[in-house]
Amino acid sequence: MRRFPFLIPILAAVAVGGLGACARAQEPDGPAAEATSDSVEPDNKHVQLVRYAVAAHGEIRLPKVAHESLLMGIRGQFRRISEDRAEEDFRAGGAVWDRGGAAYTVRNTGDFPGEFVDVELKDSYANGQQYAPSSERDAVALDAQHFRVILENEHVRLARLLLAPRQGTMDGQFRMRLEIPLQAMRVEISDADGPTKELAADAGSATWHESGRIRSIVNLDEQDLDMLILELKRPFCYPALNEGLYFPPGTDPAIEHYVTNVREAVGKSWRKHMPREVREGQKGLVTLRFKVQNDGTLLEDDTTVVQEFANETLLEKSLSALRQAAPFPAFPSSFRKPDATFRFIFSYSLPPNSAGCP
Repeated sequence: MRRFPFLIPILAAVAVGGLGACARAQEPDGPAAEATSDSVEPDNKHVQLVRYAVAAHGEIRLPKVAHESLLMGIRGQFRRISEDRAEEDFRAGGAVWDRGGAAYTVRNTGDFPGEFVDVELKDSYANGQQYAPSSERDAVALDAQHFRVILENEHVRLARLLLAPRQGTMDGQFRMRLEIPLQAMRVEISDADGPTKELAADAGSATWHESGRIRSIVNLDEQDLDMLILELKRPFCYPALNEGLYFPPGTDPAIEHYVTNVREAVGKSWRKHMPREVREGQKGLVTLRFKVQNDGTLLEDDTTVVQEFANETLLEKSLSALRQAAPFPAFPSSFRKPDATFRFIFSYSLPPNSAGCP
């Protein structure tokens, strides 16, 4: 199913998250305590994170959770013990996979207090959700020097990012994800379609990101950057791809007419030579940010690939459609700015709405 490209103004994405307090733990050599926690952070439609602390050589019994979950070590070393007494070790920077509805005990096998988080995938078995299409800009595949996969299955991929002081990653792309630095960090983030910004975070803090934009990360600190990145393979979230255009009340009719004509010109070019992959059901999503000059000119340097959940053929088809449709007509006389910036979203074999997404 082909969808018409969707034209929208530039919008800003916001990442949310925060810190949580630690749970109570049993003293060394005592019986396993029932795990309790006043830390549920983040907690959204997709994941719930609960943070636990365990005294040296202590044990806690985790409450059963309904869905699949992941235990991720923040500091220390641990042994996860299942109901059938099967044991599996994990430590800071590592993880083990938990079955939904199963009971587990976690023992701190080290001589110092430890901390880990339990991340429950709240909608891991929801019906109708799209898996994220493969990406030519996959950060982990592009930059094996700095990323290492810790755990991967049909639901998630957990990677560990290591950067020396002043080192940076290549431009890459992630799915929806949870990021947890294992020590305090100060980084510079450069998004493909946004300003460069500096961020700082404490060790063990958890931040949820829904943006899948292409970005790079530079370690600004004098110590190594060590961070866990947990990506969800589904649902794959994207804006609703409706057939119409929405204009805020009071928009100049001449501007509405101009934008509609640009959309139709690119759409006509896009449909003219649809790749064989799409006819065979190849899924993909490409987001382009482009700037049109007042005289209708599209400059090559003013087109940016914001998202590329697609193969090279689909990306090139999207870029070609935009280039071949240009130059566009000059702006209406009522629009006196030197240029205007827009996004085009090209959807390939995806439904108009992404199931399971806000």
